[in-house]
Amino acid sequence: RYRPLLVDIHSDAKAVWAASEAVLASAHKLTLAYEKFAGSPAGRLVNLSGRQRMLSQRMAKAYFFRQMDVNAGPAGEMLDTAMKEFAKAHEELKSAGINTAQIRDELALVEQQWFFFQNALGMRDAGSQKKAATDVGTTSERILEQMDLVVGHYERLALGTPR
Repeated sequence: RYRPLLVDIHSDAKAVWAASEAVLASAHKLTLAYEKFAGSPAGRLVNLSGRQRMLSQRMAKAYFFRQMDVNAGPAGEMLDTAMKEFAKAHEELKSAGINTAQIRDELALVEQQWFFFQNALGMRDAGSQKKAATDVGTTSERILEQMDLVVGHYERLALGTPR
């Protein structure tokens, strides 16, 4: 039901918003089940780092919906909440005792992208909107890619295979 809506997001942007929220709710249930099944600190970190991937995309979504003036109020609230959650979770991930050097390096790269992402998300003046939109798109994807690597590292730790 969601994929066809993405063909032309402008035809029914509110339906895209609602469908994306339904997909997110389903994915969240699945990740919580994984964390419970894993039953280890690494399992929690898999969930937390995976959630960071989602948050990078959620922030981009909220930014673009706000820019399109579709659900602008809820999108702004979503953006603020997601930014706070992302920053808090990033600190928790950085301080995890099981982190390897690789994980620390990947998280440092995420932190660099996070700096640029925050700047792009904060650009509101009309003259900066095109650059901001480009930067939001590229930095959200870069964070997603980096966090995907982090998830993989934590998954290997959860399975007892650090490399």
